[in-house]
Amino acid sequence: MLLLVSLHNISDKINHEIENDQFQKKNAYQMALNDVQTFVRKNCEQAQPLDVSQFETQLLKLLIVVGLRALQYLFAMKRTIPTKRRLMGSDGRFYKYVKEKCYPLRSIFGEATYWASQYCRGESRASRKEINSIASEVGLLPAGGLSPNLGLEVVNLCRLMAYEKAQEVLQLFRAYVPSKRSICGIIDLLGQHAEQILDDTPCEGGEVAMIQVDARSAPQIRKTEYKKRCQPHKKRVNRRNRKGRKRCVKVQHTTTKKRRTRGQKSKKNKQITVGLIYTLNRMDDGTWEGPYGKFFARFGSAEAVFKRLKATLDAMGDTVKTVVFLSDGAPHYRNLQLKYFPQAIAAIDFYHVTEYLWKAGETIYEEGSDALEEFVAHLKTMLLEGEIHEVLSILQSKKETIAQKGPGTKGRRKRMSDSINYISKRVEQMPYKELREKGLEIGSGAIEGAVRQIVAIRFDGPGMRWGEHRAQLLLHLICLHLSGGWNAFIKTIIDWAHKPHFQRRMTPIGINEGAAKNNSCIDKHDKKEDRPSLS
Repeated sequence: MLLLVSLHNISDKINHEIENDQFQKKNAYQMALNDVQTFVRKNCEQAQPLDVSQFETQLLKLLIVVGLRALQYLFAMKRTIPTKRRLMGSDGRFYKYVKEKCYPLRSIFGEATYWASQYCRGESRASRKEINSIASEVGLLPAGGLSPNLGLEVVNLCRLMAYEKAQEVLQLFRAYVPSKRSICGIIDLLGQHAEQILDDTPCEGGEVAMIQVDARSAPQIRKTEYKKRCQPHKKRVNRRNRKGRKRCVKVQHTTTKKRRTRGQKSKKNKQITVGLIYTLNRMDDGTWEGPYGKFFARFGSAEAVFKRLKATLDAMGDTVKTVVFLSDGAPHYRNLQLKYFPQAIAAIDFYHVTEYLWKAGETIYEEGSDALEEFVAHLKTMLLEGEIHEVLSILQSKKETIAQKGPGTKGRRKRMSDSINYISKRVEQMPYKELREKGLEIGSGAIEGAVRQIVAIRFDGPGMRWGEHRAQLLLHLICLHLSGGWNAFIKTIIDWAHKPHFQRRMTPIGINEGAAKNNSCIDKHDKKEDRPSLS
């Protein structure tokens, strides 16, 4: 009852502030529009030749200011007198009204602030959680007043390129560019929805289901480096001497980095397993045709990828008559295939097997000779016809022709033995004749291209070090885009932004903010005046 009375007592004051704020924002918006009209009229009426480049640059700046003023005017019109003493949050609990507070607003037009009613729960500053009355209504993301469009653009760029390159692209087309640490926070915030949307993305059924799996290593961050990155930023103090120049302080290292010994690697790599499943239907002319497939990727866990592939295959129902599994012949993949896809036709990438044929042929014939090419071509033809044991017999007979002693003979015999052992242990995984008769693929070029696009280009760049959490989020985002679920992801994020959420900063998961700031939306520029980035 006392809170209701206090709300009525301050309603007149807040109402006056709201009207004054709306009047100022409206005038600022009208002035921005007038600036655009004046600029266009002035350039159209002048007798001097028009410089298109200069005209476009200045007009774009004015239009960005118009967009920012329009957003400020929109938020001012959405602000109302707080009539509710409590507001329910997304956790089902009620939050009490505290005061009118200035929140940050970050959009594609720039950076500003807006006023809204603050509702909090929790007494201490460290445990306080808050929501405001406008963010969920207009659909702002709960991280630093970020607009969904800007957040989705940041995520979309970061799945393609490094954070620094994404900042450079945003700098060309957008008036606000988040910092690298804020970009990590945006990925943590939006990437958590990608996994569920990827699972819900349908994969059309067909007569034949093709499953391909491959992997590639990516550099993993070390514990010492991760601990260093999680520390909060220190306040920078620019100290100058009497002449006005910065001091040059030599940093003396207390500890020296140990030199790597022989066999030690500069990177700590961890495998990223990528899986692909797609279906094929036979057309009237006898060819196979199918839609785009569904991709899965996992940082360090191959079995998790197989589980997702199995769930996708089961969701197709009885429409799938034949299942073909293609890989590079790794024993681990073979064991997982027998566990999750025992009914599948297991095959090794044919072009991967031919590498061992070339390796064996080079132990007998000179590299680059016509005899070597004829020898390998003959063995390839025999493999395609299903004569695998005959191929092994030929290789075994050629091995016996290599001398037991002599310069280089030990290495030649070893390379030949490795090729024979590789093929002899995988005879059951070479049904090339059966697959060719059905018109199906015998190569895993699709998954190798996907691994290059998903892992090699994005995760194995210079200076990159990845933690498992954020790397997995980016993997989900990349696979979601390749699987055709990006539009569903955009719709989910926009709908999710309209729900009441806790207001916090764009801080990555794992960062230790210390006692200086809590997770509530407390901004160092928390003041009444708007602060657009472009004016």
